[in-house]
Amino acid sequence: MDGPAAHPRLRLGDVAVMPTAELIPLFERSFTALVTVAIAEATMRVPSSTRRLLRRREWHLDWLDALKYAEGELQVSVERMLCTGDPRATRNEYRLRRVRSTLTAAHRVAADFRRRAHQGGLLRSPMRDACHTARNWLSKLHPDDFAKFLAEERAAHGLAPLEEPAARDVYDSIELAYRRGWIEAPLTPGVSGLLTAPPRTVRDAAADDARRQEGREPALFHPLLLRRWDQALRELAKMTFPLAGAGSPCALGPLPPTAASLPHGELFRLLNARRFMAAVLQRRVECGHRTRHVAAAAGRAGQEDPRCVADAEARDRAGRRLAEVYSEEYAWIRAQLAPYEYRPGLLDRELLDVEARAAVKRRVTEALADGSWRTH
Repeated sequence: MDGPAAHPRLRLGDVAVMPTAELIPLFERSFTALVTVAIAEATMRVPSSTRRLLRRREWHLDWLDALKYAEGELQVSVERMLCTGDPRATRNEYRLRRVRSTLTAAHRVAADFRRRAHQGGLLRSPMRDACHTARNWLSKLHPDDFAKFLAEERAAHGLAPLEEPAARDVYDSIELAYRRGWIEAPLTPGVSGLLTAPPRTVRDAAADDARRQEGREPALFHPLLLRRWDQALRELAKMTFPLAGAGSPCALGPLPPTAASLPHGELFRLLNARRFMAAVLQRRVECGHRTRHVAAAAGRAGQEDPRCVADAEARDRAGRRLAEVYSEEYAWIRAQLAPYEYRPGLLDRELLDVEARAAVKRRVTEALADGSWRTH
């Protein structure tokens, strides 16, 4: 999904009558269009195919993001309308209730997909492989030997030396993918300027972008700026939430009960701060949405890159060599894992869940480190 761009504005009524196939290209290009579709689906009669589409595996997280965005937009709208006696408040209150109800359902759908993905992933994960697990733990105990074997394997197969450290977070992964050419995005003057600008300049650009629904700042959507955009939005939320009467930088919360008794000027300063806070939180949803899409695209490209495949194979060979050199330690680790196998070489996720795995690893590595494994 691309960054902000000029597209014909989609209206709620359009969603109710448009065929689902015609909606897909719109919200593939524009997050704002997706938000409109999400509000329409929550508050109106739309084709059943549109409802099913939003709940499909490939779209359900985008649907969840759009509902979060819509909730903030509707909440501050209702607050302002109630304080000013705007008769449209009743209609928007209904929409807000429906969006919040649908948001609860969307969280359940997402949780179900996470649960199924976790179960399916564990079945295919190297963590299920007892031999792989034992070699991995052994490499942490003998990091210098593993590094030596890996360098030899890479050299023997003509692989270039590793020049970059492993990614520590999703932004590292995206930036690494960009340097490797897995992501294509031009470095415009606006992007280059924000990449070298001090944090305050990026924060000011993020604040200006949050204040404008139209005329957005496209540079912030560049893969190399997603980290700085996220950091700027976090800082803006921390600066704004006390002024907005919010309980934390992460959620707007209800309008303070004392708001109705405030003088006119103070009331509107509070409402304006809440509108800005909601916009910042919306942009955080949008930034996370963009980050997830870019990271997924980078991951797919990386899986197809022959260099990554070759590097994984080199690591596997280095691990096998390490297990041969430290064969007694390797055999002992395998013996400690054996009670958790449901068939030879395959670990049982029910017996060895995350907590149990951490406990076994800690016990094994401590015994190997102090030499007590020989007496076990």
